[in-house]
Amino acid sequence: MRKKIQGKVVRFIANDRKYRTEAYPAIAPLDSTLNTYITGQHIDPNDSSTKGNLTLKEITGEREIKPEARLRLFPFVINDTDPVLIIHNKPYDCRMDGKTPVNPKDYTEANFIILQKNLVAISKKEARPRHKFYLEDKDADAVAFVNESDNVYEAEKLIREKASIEDYKDLVMMLNLTIPGFNVNHKTLTDTRLKEVLLKQAKADPASILKAFTKEGENILFIAQLVDKNIVTYKVGNGYYDGQKFIANDVNSFLAFINDNSNSSLIGKFGKLLIDSKE
Repeated sequence: MRKKIQGKVVRFIANDRKYRTEAYPAIAPLDSTLNTYITGQHIDPNDSSTKGNLTLKEITGEREIKPEARLRLFPFVINDTDPVLIIHNKPYDCRMDGKTPVNPKDYTEANFIILQKNLVAISKKEARPRHKFYLEDKDADAVAFVNESDNVYEAEKLIREKASIEDYKDLVMMLNLTIPGFNVNHKTLTDTRLKEVLLKQAKADPASILKAFTKEGENILFIAQLVDKNIVTYKVGNGYYDGQKFIANDVNSFLAFINDNSNSSLIGKFGKLLIDSKE
């Protein structure tokens, strides 16, 4: 987590509007498993980089931080009683002079804040209603935006350049099978309407379109076609059947069934029936 802030000037943005005008007083939570307070200066036996950090008694003030050289490593200490005020849009200077923070108080507080996972999301995209704040990271946001835009472009390009008009119905069938809430009757829409549906899906969820053009996507299409041609029966909430014989609970289980060599004979039979149904 420290890498998210180190060397930068960061801000925490209030996800809860209440805290856009007032500070949130955050108290270090006690981790019963580690038996210490999560301050960012605590010791985590599972993280070698925390070796030499403050013990529980040093955090609570029951024991003095010694020796003097070690104390200098912690010019600002977060304890278990005094709140750290999380302030909306305040700049926290986490730049470094070598291995030393330029502003120890800002650096220590920001490191504490980002560790409060129930209160603070690591990005705007990760923020949920329960989070009071999220870390603003314009560089990371820019990378995410560019990546998402590239994915949208590639997904739209596949639909425009790689998919034929005949493929539109197949793609919609696949989406019906794999995307919760996606339910489009491909048999009643014109080609233009089908393309519209696919381009909108590419913009909303490019990964679902990109997946369709992979080997896994080919297998999902195979399943969708088997169901469409009534070669395999799908019973909502009860899975896929070959007549009365159970095949799989869901798409992922069916994909595993297809990839299991012991089922190659049955899959071959399905494939032949599918070819015959198109003649």
